[in-house]
Amino acid sequence: MGKVLNIHNAKLKTASVEIKTLTIEGKQVTLAVFRQLEIKPLINKEKGFLNGIPWGRVNYHPDGCKDTFKDHYHIIWQAGTELFRDNIPYLGGLDHIFASHYPGTEQFFGNGYNQGKANLGEEFIRRENIRKQVKAISELPQIFIAV
Repeated sequence: MGKVLNIHNAKLKTASVEIKTLTIEGKQVTLAVFRQLEIKPLINKEKGFLNGIPWGRVNYHPDGCKDTFKDHYHIIWQAGTELFRDNIPYLGGLDHIFASHYPGTEQFFGNGYNQGKANLGEEFIRRENIRKQVKAISELPQIFIAV
């Protein structure tokens, strides 16, 4: 039988955590400023590479995110000297998205059947590149935005 947790063997310890915030000239960015960031695609959907440098995930869903993927991350990213935001789907929903949101492609089945819609090898590489990018994005730190 395992140990029983009780007041005699339990202790509270203080842990420190790092909270990353987005600031401009030392002032924390607000939700109003975040909403003003232009939405541009971080992932190039044709080849599966990044169009810029992702900074982190923001757990904020303005307006209920009616016009995007059901389960997604909000990402702040950089191209040159500008910041943008994008909605990136969760890794688990990519096959459905490949079938419904990327024009000219069909769902990739394990047996390789793609109904002749795309070069199978190129399509497989593209989708694997996108999967790798989404996995890396899902591991980005969370950025906190002031209310």
